[in-house]
Amino acid sequence: MSNQLHFRVTLLEDAILASQSGTVGHNPSLAYLSGAVLHGIAANRWYRENRDGADDTGWRLFHSGAVCFSDGLPVLDGEPGYPAPLSLHRPKVRPATHWGEPGERQQIPVRNLAMQADDTPSTMQWEGLTTGHVTDSRIWFQSPASLRMKTAIDPEKGRAAESQLFSYHALDAGQEFVFSVSCTEPHDMESLKSLLEGKARIGRSRTAEYGAVEIKSVALADGGEPKSSRRSDDVLLVWLLSDLAMVNDLGAPTLNPRPEYLGLPESLEFMPGNSFLGTRRYSPFNAKRQCRDPERLVLVRGSVLSFSGAKAYNGHLSGPRVAGLHQEQGLGRMVCNPVLLTVPEVGRTTRF
Repeated sequence: MSNQLHFRVTLLEDAILASQSGTVGHNPSLAYLSGAVLHGIAANRWYRENRDGADDTGWRLFHSGAVCFSDGLPVLDGEPGYPAPLSLHRPKVRPATHWGEPGERQQIPVRNLAMQADDTPSTMQWEGLTTGHVTDSRIWFQSPASLRMKTAIDPEKGRAAESQLFSYHALDAGQEFVFSVSCTEPHDMESLKSLLEGKARIGRSRTAEYGAVEIKSVALADGGEPKSSRRSDDVLLVWLLSDLAMVNDLGAPTLNPRPEYLGLPESLEFMPGNSFLGTRRYSPFNAKRQCRDPERLVLVRGSVLSFSGAKAYNGHLSGPRVAGLHQEQGLGRMVCNPVLLTVPEVGRTTRF
């Protein structure tokens, strides 16, 4: 898909993008805007303007896979932040000099175990960067978020209802995110741009003080994709930029990352010892139908997959790719041989 539009989303208010469907216990907010949310904004506006549905335009734009919405990635210093690769590790116990005020950058070593054996002396313990995002400039950061306690109000007594205390974890207002829309038909680009630009509301509690955003069209260098390089060795590294929902030869959901399920040559061989995978299962809620869609079983964004046998392809497997199900909602985005993961020592600075 060579026809792309890029947009910047500014949070005008705090936004609650729950990472779990449950209502009991702490439910942390996502640190990014899922492609399903952005897909829903455009689809909702189109169907409100075209209630009769006289032709198949709605199906083609939002359900056929001809138009794909990426996740909204947080921006730091003008650069998009990509999900931190699960192969990156930092010292678990850091010297006191590494700590500073919130927002302060500190020098902290970060190792890429996908390219380096874990031969660290026993006196040093390492932990994975399982949260946050990292830029092409090798800066790791986390999106600012806050936790607020709320309570339901008893309408008869005009005071807090009994046993109705709950909390909201939300992304702080003022943050910026970028996302892209890819389409197969060039004539769809202008209509998609008009559907997305402007103010909208996202996430939970949209009727209260949460969820107001503003969307504007922008230009992004390198298409908003992380830099990749051609490698001459035998190993191919695949970094998942979004969740990946794969199916096997029978069409059933699977977590077995066979290369053909990722659109890669079948001759490649998966290397579990050099791979770092995370999984989850969830049933997304469809606000239009007021019910949940079928459950999804996915490899999580940030997973790093290693394959051997790539030397035969002379480095032509590098660059961005998409694979799997639900690509129209941002799933299945990945990059092969990212520059960030081609060296064993990745870290330069970090930001809390």
